Amino acid sequence: MPRGAPKELRTCIRCWQPYPPLCGNQKYCASCQAPAFRERHRLYSRIYYRAHREESIQTTRRSQQRNREQYLGLKREYEAAKIKKVIPLVIGHYSSGTFTCSCCGEKERDFLTIDHVNGNGNETSKMLGIPRGGSELYRWLVRKGFPPGYDVLCANCNASKGKHGACVHKRAGQVNRLSLNTINPSGLT
Repeated sequence: MPRGAPKELRTCIRCWQPYPPLCGNQKYCASCQAPAFRERHRLYSRIYYRAHREESIQTTRRSQQRNREQYLGLKREYEAAKIKKVIPLVIGHYSSGTFTCSCCGEKERDFLTIDHVNGNGNETSKMLGIPRGGSELYRWLVRKGFPPGYDVLCANCNASKGKHGACVHKRAGQVNRLSLNTINPSGLT
């Protein structure tokens, strides 16, 4: 084809849209080149890893030992980002999407926690091998498909239930241990 002649259009093998090629070997349009390269690179990396698994693991371990602080920082960031996605998912599921405490109606998401309905969280965690509390419980709930027996409570209601067997909001009809009549405002007994 002589110089300056209009180039014939080709069809992108990724999006099937026509495009004018920039060179002879071009198979993708301009918008598909970078994603196609990433996909191809990911595929070849997987193939290489499977063929050289032990060598790849040893290389990674050596790199992690040389740059221990950097890898720990990256791991912390990765875990924090992952749990920021999991906690709202779990709390949203167990609160039916309302994000409220089932006892007092607290709506502040930072205060909401997961509660074992039967009050047997410690025994259940030991039996199932789940670390007590923390983000691992939330991950376990997602992995197991949100099993029943859990509820959403705010931190105050959850602590009160753990300490007294029932939340103070539920015990409102009962006489509290410290009532206003027993407190001496002067501080003298």
